[in-house]
Amino acid sequence: MSIRKINLALITVLTGTMFACIESPEGDVSQTKFNQLKVNENFDWKTTQTFDLNVSVLESKSYTLKSKITVYNADPNLEGEIVASGSAAAGKPFSTKLSMPAAVKQLFIKYESPYGISDLIATPIVGSRVDYTFGASAKSADMRSKSATVAIPTCESCVNVISGDKDVTIAKGATYCVTSSFTGKIDMQAWNGGGTLQVCGSAVIGSLSLGDNCNIIVLNGGKLEVGTLEVYGKNSMVKTYGTGILALKNTFSTFGYLVNDGTITGSDLNLQNLNSTFVNNGTINLTGQLQLNGTVSAENYGSITTGKSLQISTSGYLHNYGLIEVKSGMFQVNNKAEFNNSGSVSVDGSIEFNSSKMCIDYCKMTATKNITINGGDVAVKQGYMVSGNDFTVNNSRKLILTDIAMVRANNVTLNSNASIVGESSTNVVLASNVFTINGKETVNGLVEVSTPKFVFYTNNISNHLLNGAYTTTPDQPKAFIPKSACNEGGFGKLEISDTDLDGVEDDMDEFPADPNLAYTSYFPAKGSNGSLAFEDLWPSQGDYDFNDLVVDFSGEMLVNADNMVQEMTVVFEIKAIGASMDNGFAFSFNNVMADQIKYVEGAVLSKELFKLNDNGTEAEQKEAVFVVFDSPSKLIHRMPGAYFNTENDKERGTSDAVKLHIVFAEPVSTELINADNFNPFMVVNQNRKKEIHLPDFAPTMLADAATLGTDDDASAADKGKYYRSKAGLPWAILIFEPFDYPVERAIITDAHLHMAEWAVSGGKVYTDWYKDLKGYRNYDKIFKK
Repeated sequence: MSIRKINLALITVLTGTMFACIESPEGDVSQTKFNQLKVNENFDWKTTQTFDLNVSVLESKSYTLKSKITVYNADPNLEGEIVASGSAAAGKPFSTKLSMPAAVKQLFIKYESPYGISDLIATPIVGSRVDYTFGASAKSADMRSKSATVAIPTCESCVNVISGDKDVTIAKGATYCVTSSFTGKIDMQAWNGGGTLQVCGSAVIGSLSLGDNCNIIVLNGGKLEVGTLEVYGKNSMVKTYGTGILALKNTFSTFGYLVNDGTITGSDLNLQNLNSTFVNNGTINLTGQLQLNGTVSAENYGSITTGKSLQISTSGYLHNYGLIEVKSGMFQVNNKAEFNNSGSVSVDGSIEFNSSKMCIDYCKMTATKNITINGGDVAVKQGYMVSGNDFTVNNSRKLILTDIAMVRANNVTLNSNASIVGESSTNVVLASNVFTINGKETVNGLVEVSTPKFVFYTNNISNHLLNGAYTTTPDQPKAFIPKSACNEGGFGKLEISDTDLDGVEDDMDEFPADPNLAYTSYFPAKGSNGSLAFEDLWPSQGDYDFNDLVVDFSGEMLVNADNMVQEMTVVFEIKAIGASMDNGFAFSFNNVMADQIKYVEGAVLSKELFKLNDNGTEAEQKEAVFVVFDSPSKLIHRMPGAYFNTENDKERGTSDAVKLHIVFAEPVSTELINADNFNPFMVVNQNRKKEIHLPDFAPTMLADAATLGTDDDASAADKGKYYRSKAGLPWAILIFEPFDYPVERAIITDAHLHMAEWAVSGGKVYTDWYKDLKGYRNYDKIFKK
């Protein structure tokens, strides 16, 4: 059995509602009859959206078992339903093509790792691609740059080029450029409009003073050496690009704006009084110390190295996504300062947390000497904190460990009512020498204390280990923490079961004894169905009540550990027949060929309309055509009459479901099973040559192509246009949700009051026109189930 404790950490749902309508387009078209609509010739009539989904996980490549990804169409803690499931591993994302109702604005993705972590996030659906990486938002040591790609200026078109050792005055907003070598003096006249010094070559300047509107920019290939740099202008700017180098001999205390995309070297750097967040995407090498004072904030995506200490004080804020190295001395967070680490911090010395604010380590912090928590709480979230000597928590402070976090030290000590709290999944505190509780301190929750010697205040250890916390010795660990970029050594051994050896842990494998199956995905969603509604008079214009044939459908795809579909089941149920003709029904998935099907079974056949291959697909077709029924007569149960469930004053009928079971000869990509590839069609009145498809879906090889473009039909095969009338109207619609169709002889736009606006807008407004919302329906025109 595996040791798994699932943590479902819901990230805050994105602002906005799940279903949102935009105001109507100019002009009131809500009462326009369907056959009078003026729609754009490129309007596709889709009530769905189809997009590529790629979900990655940041896990160690040495760890081979797969994580499970589950996709929901809404919050699963509320009404959300599963749409897709699959595997993800390091370097192998879960990738598929999904279809959802166009009105859905976000999807929910759940991540489950085989070693106990679970996470649930909401992410917006924007455009044709959705990407998400679990662990990347605040846990990756590989993030290096926040800056978007920007055009880097050059000195090529500079008017004022300076060189040599002559003195230069910069004023009236002018820009002066060093393209070769300059060793003179610079007088930047802030009182006279200031200006900019751009360095593309080499400049050595004894001192520079920057007041308002005075700027220094070091560009690619440039190097500026300054003895004393004084910046006092609130809107002054110092910026380096790419391979540019700013070399400072003395302490640099900042004002205005500072951005480093290149290299800054010097003794001390004091960040203060900045008008915006300091972003380091490049390299900072200091022989002295780095200080953040005041209300200054900074983000490091590159590397920062100090020869001495690094201090964050007052209300300073630093978030490290890259690398920080303190070669000698102290790393301190003081006063009301904040520090978050999503990268790597290495201190040849000690780390002290003295702030009243919480600090968070998402990745790795190491100190060769001591780590001490004196003020504020410290959280380690999936991170790793290492002390070469002592790790001490004082003054009623908390060390909070979350999601298999780990703290490692020679000695761990709790003083003055301090505590360690473990959350979400089992976390580890490893004290290789001794773990000491000097009073009534506690270890509370999901924490394994691994130590050869546990010293505590009372005679009863249960007074100190609460709510599941326990002790082990380092040679007999119980918990497991995998190796990762943040924790190279990991901890313990993983005890899990993978019976079928497909790389998916039994607890996450829906088919733990079958190596060919692991998950189930759904079409359109688990527990839900979509609807198809047809007009059957094509190529002539119909009455547009879209109830000549209404069929509900739902599908399940059985997916293997490599996210390929092994087999699937599709269920169809006739909901309405508002026509006297005897129509058949079938479907295909574009680019799924007949020879890719091992067999299909379940079609209801009573006539000679369809001829089948040995594998159950329709004969004489290159693509796989799956026959559902050749006539509804054997499926529906009704009172005598031409119509079935289209008149509210008549008795309701019922229909048997048709369940097609499709097995593929070789697994196929999940990307083939979506609304954009789903090609259902009606075969009209037992005439196999007469098919009616969704707009712009091509007929099969057995349809009579000569009928295209006749009567009211405006199909143009050379343009990829099919089954549209001359007015651009369809003979069939697909909805990825249950559809309440119009009663007999009620035009669809009279029943669904916002459909016209949706169509005229090209699908931009009222994408949920078919829903049962206030003001959306004329209930007298809709069939009552």
